[in-house]
This record gives sequence, C-alpha cells and structure tokens, in this order.
Amino acid sequence: MAASIFAVALILGCLGIATVVDRSMPGVYWQVLGPGLLLGAIIAALPLLLDRRNRAATRYRVTSQQVLIRQGKRLGRYPHPSVHQLRIDGDARKTITLGYDRRNRPIQIEHVEDADAVFDIFRDLARQDRAA
Repeated sequence: MAASIFAVALILGCLGIATVVDRSMPGVYWQVLGPGLLLGAIIAALPLLLDRRNRAATRYRVTSQQVLIRQGKRLGRYPHPSVHQLRIDGDARKTITLGYDRRNRPIQIEHVEDADAVFDIFRDLARQDRAA
C-alpha cells in the first residue's frame, strides 16, 4: 500500500514538473513525464509481483505430528499448535496463525482457500494432542 501511494505521488510530482518545464521549454513534456510514469508503474506493480512469487514458492503440509511450511528452499517444522494459540483472520488474505516462534514472530498460513475448514482441522488436532 505504501509503495502504491509513493508511486502515485511520484507520478503527480513528475506531472507537475513536466507541466512547469514544458512552459519554459516546449517539447520536453514527455521527456520529463515518461520516466516518471514508467518508474511509478514499476514501483506500484513490484509488490504485487513479489507477493505472487512468494505465494507460488510457499507450500504447507500438515502431518499427524507437525506442520511443515516450505518457503522457497527454507523448511520450517512446527508442532501442532495448542487451542489457545490458534487464530484466524477473516480478511481477504484468509490467514491462520498457529502460534509464535522463538523470536516471537507469528507462524502463519496465508491465503487459505477454505480457511474455516482448515482452522477446524487444526483445532481438532490440537484437542487430540491435548487428550493424548
């Protein structure tokens, strides 16, 4: 979001500069505005492209004993979360938080298709682990 706001501000700034410069030197308008438009478009599109790449490189697997999260070449192994650590965020990203790692960073599964059903599976696994 911040990158998009910066990109719009950059484009508007280049538009203002191009307008002022074009009045004193006609014909320079697109030479000033063109690079600003191009750079603004790149800045606005880059976070979307990186997010898509990260989602494509991330895989999740739930086994009977642990949760495996592979992000690129890095593999994280986490025990089943306890019931009180589980959280679900119902916004557009559909994120399930399993708990926190040693550095107090959230362990999350993001962009879950059927988040409610997956959350119920984690809750059932946590209850089974507690009963055992």
